[in-house]
Amino acid sequence: MRRILFLFLLAGCFPMEKEKEIPDYMVYGIMIAGKPVQHLVVDRIYEPAGAPTGPFPQADVRVIADTDTIVFEKQDTFYVNQSGNEWAQPLRKLSLEVIIKEEPHETLRSTTLIPGPFSIILPMDGDTVDSTDVLILTPSDSSYFYIGFVYLIGDTVRNPPLIITDTIFPIFSYTSCFQHPGEYMIKVYAYPEEYYYFLVKERSNIENGFGVFSGCYEDSVRVYHP
Repeated sequence: MRRILFLFLLAGCFPMEKEKEIPDYMVYGIMIAGKPVQHLVVDRIYEPAGAPTGPFPQADVRVIADTDTIVFEKQDTFYVNQSGNEWAQPLRKLSLEVIIKEEPHETLRSTTLIPGPFSIILPMDGDTVDSTDVLILTPSDSSYFYIGFVYLIGDTVRNPPLIITDTIFPIFSYTSCFQHPGEYMIKVYAYPEEYYYFLVKERSNIENGFGVFSGCYEDSVRVYHP
């Protein structure tokens, strides 16, 4: 399913009459500050009318953070590193290098800067909220925008993400996200500029490939909505 969805993305990005401009490989990875397990996807790019064939490409995948080289190991459909809490830190510059093992042994590169820390000031954990309340954040250095997720704890239904346009945001006025009484989790992610343009303009920041390599910082709060 992931590959199929990606085909639709590529259909808008790369018209078929310009096949020679289509890169061979894609990369998708968001490095989350402080998280132990970090994931990257490396895959081939398929024509919009085509279908995935063969296994995922084998590659040497590493991230350079200052003088540290972090190796990602292949696990199923992902490349994984399980020491991210040691190196994926706020305001740290990361450089990605993906060396494809199959011919012609292309090297894909990218860089990102993980945004600085921020906090949800209001509401506080355990607060009761209504549609007149607002979400207040401290600013995140080097971030370009925020994305918020709201879901009822214990419910399997997930609301679409919300683009948070300011550090004071009327998130509780989005009544479609708070349709039932109960305890809600609100997660907010700060992202840098390249991820915004990947989502909005389908602009890649992968040299010799397509996709996005970026970072984010997250905070969360639990509230009760009557």
